[in-house]
Amino acid sequence: MEHNYVRALIKNPKGEYLMVYNVTNNKGKGEWNFPGGKGDPGEPNEEAVIRETQEEINLDLTNLKLVFETLLVWPGYRNNIPQHGYYYEAKADIKKLHLNEPDKITKAEFMSKRKIANLQKPVSLAVHAYLEYLKIK
Repeated sequence: MEHNYVRALIKNPKGEYLMVYNVTNNKGKGEWNFPGGKGDPGEPNEEAVIRETQEEINLDLTNLKLVFETLLVWPGYRNNIPQHGYYYEAKADIKKLHLNEPDKITKAEFMSKRKIANLQKPVSLAVHAYLEYLKIK
């Protein structure tokens, strides 16, 4: 059985992506990721990305556009069940940004593709998949 995850690709006027640092991911070591999370059973992906982004960082997404889909397997996660990922470009009023779950999301920051690719801290496989997609696009 597949499980879905969703990611919001929110850019600032400089073309930098909004990234969040989730301390509960990567077996509790934390990692950088795009805002988003898992869809609930039967929940449409568009609704899931809106809900997850609102829950995590208080942003209301508009102008959703599905731009990338992938199937990933995280080694050792959920018995290696494939995770189907949906990535949405979206608009949001960044002035409303607030870390609603500070025990989970400890930072939010805009980053260039280059900065994301060169991060020293762990970066989610979901981010790596999108960066690879951008290289071949």
